[in-house]
Amino acid sequence: MAVLRRRRLRLWYPSEIELDVIVKDNITMIMEISSVIMRSDLIIIKRKAELYMKATGKTVDRVLAITPYIGDKNPDYVRVMAERMGIKVITPEGMAGQGQ
Repeated sequence: MAVLRRRRLRLWYPSEIELDVIVKDNITMIMEISSVIMRSDLIIIKRKAELYMKATGKTVDRVLAITPYIGDKNPDYVRVMAERMGIKVITPEGMAGQGQ
């Protein structure tokens, strides 16, 4: 059975972040759903995962970024960059080469 929890964690002053966490079969996943993903978003997603681990003491098994569009001149580079950071970018099939 999947458990979906929405947590709001505070970052020092006065920031507040929203984080989607899925726990299924003892696998913890951090998920970011966005209408567009850019290079700068990957760093923020990675930091959210690190903050979750620090705040809860639990390890994160997967970090997912779900988007219909990669808003970058080179979307393949964004995918490679995400992979190196341990983030899996999920887009609809047939939209792998989009970007301007």
